[in-house]
Amino acid sequence: VLYHVVDGKKKIIRGVPDIVFSRQGGLLDVAVDENFVSNQIIYLTASVSESEKGSNTSLYSAKLDEDSLIESGQSIVASLEYDYSSDASITLMSGYTREKDNLLGLEGSDAFSTLGAKSSTVFSALKAQGHINDNLTLTGLATIARTNMSKPESSFIESASDVKSTSIALIATQKNILGDDQFSLSISQPNRIEDGEMSIRISNLAESDGTISYRTKGIKLEPFGREVSYGLNYRKDFDQKFGVSLKHILASNLNHLQDSAIAKSSYIGLRYKDLKLGYNIDSASSSENAELSYQFNF
Repeated sequence: VLYHVVDGKKKIIRGVPDIVFSRQGGLLDVAVDENFVSNQIIYLTASVSESEKGSNTSLYSAKLDEDSLIESGQSIVASLEYDYSSDASITLMSGYTREKDNLLGLEGSDAFSTLGAKSSTVFSALKAQGHINDNLTLTGLATIARTNMSKPESSFIESASDVKSTSIALIATQKNILGDDQFSLSISQPNRIEDGEMSIRISNLAESDGTISYRTKGIKLEPFGREVSYGLNYRKDFDQKFGVSLKHILASNLNHLQDSAIAKSSYIGLRYKDLKLGYNIDSASSSENAELSYQFNF
């Protein structure tokens, strides 16, 4: 059972996926999106029944709508880790993702709505990590995927096929600079559509009797730019009660649009015991958000 606690009142959240509870299986992890205040998206990992013989672990993403979860995606992932040495490791990951109402997180509206569409993605990822010393770690991550999307419920979009996407990131993390703290720098290319095709319906000229026929046209999908994001994170725990965290991101060619304005996002968070306060400002959406949360253990 998953609960939503507001003003000290506990309510059961509806729409949680069917979960298998056996041995160490069950509802494993719950995490909120870094932009939860604006998008209300949470992530769940859980043991799910895939056959009569056993269960697998799946990753879900869903939107919290009052006291209900609206599921938007499910992933099944398999991984293989090889320790090259005591200071270096390589992890290979492969999986399958199902999503609803979007194509790789992109949503359409009106005549090009993606409502009702179902996307399936097969992906592979490579993660390499090396410990330079006890406190400095370098991590590299690259992904490649292919996606197909079915026809939305009511839209000029017919389908999307063989959509290839990639992402890459490099992260350097340094711990214990000033006691119990952590500082990281990152450079990344967020998920980018490299190639693919989308089929849409196009109306022909009206006949003499007023009827209108349609034809299907294939449109090649290709990017107009490459977004590169630069990130800086710092976290400091002064003691078990008080801590602070800072985050700043710069993004060029936002959403892979060539020559778009540089986007900036900054966040500061404070923690005192079970009380957390966060403030975020985002130039891309011209928004400012503040969040106050309190954790109470029953």
